Amino acid sequence: MKFYCLVVGIFFLIGALTLLVSRVKFIRASKTVKAVVVAKVYRNKSTETRSSKTKVLKLRFDNPFAGTNEYVCDTNILTPFYKVNDNINLAVSENRILIKNGFYVMLTPVALALMGGICVYVFYQL
Repeated sequence: MKFYCLVVGIFFLIGALTLLVSRVKFIRASKTVKAVVVAKVYRNKSTETRSSKTKVLKLRFDNPFAGTNEYVCDTNILTPFYKVNDNINLAVSENRILIKNGFYVMLTPVALALMGGICVYVFYQL
């Protein structure tokens, strides 16, 4: 069990670092566009299940590759911080969109690194 915690912790830490580097590289290589919050909508993952009670941001922006586009965020973490008609910076490439916000970019890698750190800490405690 002790070495299992070490291996899992190392994988979490490597995954966090890899994700952070890939996000930063994507933001540097992509074009930055301004998006406007159109609405806060409920996101339903499946039509077979009941609708979600989580609201996410629906954004409208001018995609330099495809004209005017709409994007529904994949997370609800940023929803309380924005109102309708607020501006958000997006990093856009031909097939990928990422919100260009430091908090949002760091959120998942920090969570993974925290879980990895806890696993390594448990390794040293056992």
